[in-house]
Amino acid sequence: MSLVQEAERHPVTTILCVGAIAAFIAGETGRSLDHLVLTPLDAFTAPWRYVTTIFPHGGIIHIVFNLLWTWQLGQAIEARVGSAKMVGLALLLAVAASATELLFLNTPIGLSGLVYGFATFAWARGRHDARFREVIDKRTIQFLGGWFLLCIVATETGMMRIANGAHAGGAAMGYLMGMRRPWFAPAFLAALAAGIVLRIGREGASVPPLVIHRRAEAAIGAEKYEQAIELYEQLFANGERTGGALFNYGLSLYRVGRREEGMNALIDSYELKPEIVIDPDLRQAIIEAKAIRDGAK
Repeated sequence: MSLVQEAERHPVTTILCVGAIAAFIAGETGRSLDHLVLTPLDAFTAPWRYVTTIFPHGGIIHIVFNLLWTWQLGQAIEARVGSAKMVGLALLLAVAASATELLFLNTPIGLSGLVYGFATFAWARGRHDARFREVIDKRTIQFLGGWFLLCIVATETGMMRIANGAHAGGAAMGYLMGMRRPWFAPAFLAALAAGIVLRIGREGASVPPLVIHRRAEAAIGAEKYEQAIELYEQLFANGERTGGALFNYGLSLYRVGRREEGMNALIDSYELKPEIVIDPDLRQAIIEAKAIRDGAK
């Protein structure tokens, strides 16, 4: 059977794979994917991102690995449960994976949460439905379990950042769905929702500085300078005064006409990290303004 015929027979799995490929191509050609990605800042304001965040990926190896497993497991499951039920399964796995990673105040991306969910779903369902025993065997489960542990080691040692929470959340939801206990999945989602409210929704909850910084940079890219200023001020209030953040903050202030404040921020950025000011004319202007400010003290 040709690839086109396989795609027609398994439309949900095809949409998952094509969506990831399209997002990857868009990102590689310079288009922003921020509107798809879930961050702690979007936990309550953009609920659709719990699903759309599965499409962006962090590189060619990441997406190829996920596409191979998604296609292999996804089409096998879809052929057995039907496309309608496959939609529900994919949505539940995506939400569970994304929400679990969000509990760690991280940004989940990629299909890997669904991969683990598909694997544990087929494994659990195979215990009472012989059709699913052909989908995944013990060796494959052991391989994915070993890969999961290896990813944790890689993250904890600083080798690379991996969404281990998404792997765990997807695997847990897949197993619960495979056990065919109708109340397990809603209970798990309710627990995740409560955890997110307690972790992120409470007043004064912390958001990772890297997340705020990325959102501020995206705001600058979209020429939303007032929004960028607010985000950088949130960073500074949390004690995160880096040279790069101050430099972007100063330029944003200039863009909205707050020139004196902008120059002060640029001077502060230059004092922290002189090499960040590349333009020679801007560097000279900052040096002169710094001399005036220092002389006035």
